[in-house]
Amino acid sequence: MAERPLLLLPEAVPASRGRKGGGGNGPANLSSSRQHERLGPRLRELEAAFEARRVQLQTAAAGVVPEDVLVLETAGTVEEFVNAVTRIEGFEFLAEYDEEDIPPDDDFFGTQRGATVGYTGRVYLVFSNQDAFQQLLRMWGIWQSGQTFEHGLTKWRDVFSLLRDVRPWGIKDRLDETGVLEDWTIRVERAAETVPCEIELWFRSNEQRRSDSSRVIRERVAELGGTVLSEGVVVGIHYHGIAVELPIAVVQQVLDAQTRSEVRLVQSEQIKPPPFHRTPSNTNTPSSS
Repeated sequence: MAERPLLLLPEAVPASRGRKGGGGNGPANLSSSRQHERLGPRLRELEAAFEARRVQLQTAAAGVVPEDVLVLETAGTVEEFVNAVTRIEGFEFLAEYDEEDIPPDDDFFGTQRGATVGYTGRVYLVFSNQDAFQQLLRMWGIWQSGQTFEHGLTKWRDVFSLLRDVRPWGIKDRLDETGVLEDWTIRVERAAETVPCEIELWFRSNEQRRSDSSRVIRERVAELGGTVLSEGVVVGIHYHGIAVELPIAVVQQVLDAQTRSEVRLVQSEQIKPPPFHRTPSNTNTPSSS
């Protein structure tokens, strides 16, 4: 019998954000003109991509609201930014984490004893729809023109001045450095017929949105000839997972870098990292609650 993985579900408790010690100064805020040079083209590309996706979904299914996970990478941290995010309708905060030892460049760098050094940044992930992204562009325009932000949104000014990159959450984020590709390669070598795994979804605080996310993943598993074994939601720890079995042919397609983009399942915005946990076929996720 295959070994069953141990899945611990700890009780949710509030945790304070630690502050790292050490001397030196972090990156300085960039001017709006410099950021316009750096990020203006990227924002226009994102706007075009959002519009193309909106048109595509309108053609495929009436009434579907396009959503994407937007990644905001900043040089340094912006305290209380989450509060500013949630004030924009259509933005839903998902997660944040620190990036450490970021190599310095011409725009962002730390200083220590007069020398240029690396620094710590932060990555924010938010769900956004077309309307929310248009609001982001509107605020970008306000900052570029030197106007005053509305009450509660001034933290966006700090984000814009420290923004290293803004991009959609993509296939590379879902697969690279998660260990799943290595595990699946072994499965293929052993000539397995199916691969059992657990797909973890971004936890949505709204029950209807959780249901919508589940429906999308279930449909995409079915279209691949896969099987949904069970589904679990644990609100207390913001967990939402679906146990599935995928045909080995699909796994082989994902392992091939040339064909993985054709698999709609790995394109799903609903999937968080690490997206696919190795799971024996007779192991289920917790029951829905």
